[in-house]
Amino acid sequence: MTHRAGLSFQFTHAIARTPANSVANGIRAVDSGDPSGDKFREEHGLYIKALQEAGLSVNVLPALEAYPDSCFVEDPAFCLPNAAIQLRPGTESRLGEGAEIRAALDSVFETVAVLAGEGHVDGGDVLTLDDTILIGLSARTDREGADAFAKLLGDWGYQAEVCETPRGVLHFKTACSTLGDGVILATRVMAESGFSMDGPSWLCRKERITLPMSFV
Repeated sequence: MTHRAGLSFQFTHAIARTPANSVANGIRAVDSGDPSGDKFREEHGLYIKALQEAGLSVNVLPALEAYPDSCFVEDPAFCLPNAAIQLRPGTESRLGEGAEIRAALDSVFETVAVLAGEGHVDGGDVLTLDDTILIGLSARTDREGADAFAKLLGDWGYQAEVCETPRGVLHFKTACSTLGDGVILATRVMAESGFSMDGPSWLCRKERITLPMSFV
């Protein structure tokens, strides 16, 4: 797709959701003890304040006790400048979150699509660059969902590539992020994985900064 400067990091609006007390029952890769709902909300409030101080308009949605992980709003929804896609994270406890966030998406975007088919895509596996949108296959994002997502993005004029997430990494973006301007911040596991995608190796075409896994 055409290079769109700032697509990966320039934002004007944000949607957030207050953490519920049930966050103590949320999904975790490593069990290091149950998080405190009060502490989580305190830190979440500081996050919202930081977004507002950066100039963003923030819509803070109410807590959903029925969905322990629902404060992670990126996972059931993917947003572009003029449209959004209601995703379907691939874990049973989160399947209803897309419907819960739909009204907030409709209030911002004229176009909101629902991921076609029965496949799954979790927003934690989607990395937006200024010229490509990368979709990492994982335990939460399967091939059927990734292909349907990539097709929809292509129909909207965006280039999407489906990638293999390194073994042992929960989400694609657990191990990498973008700093904009073609710079990728990646863990050593990701940088050294040589993960496959259609076309030339993405990591070979981008400047990269690597960090040990424990630093991210």
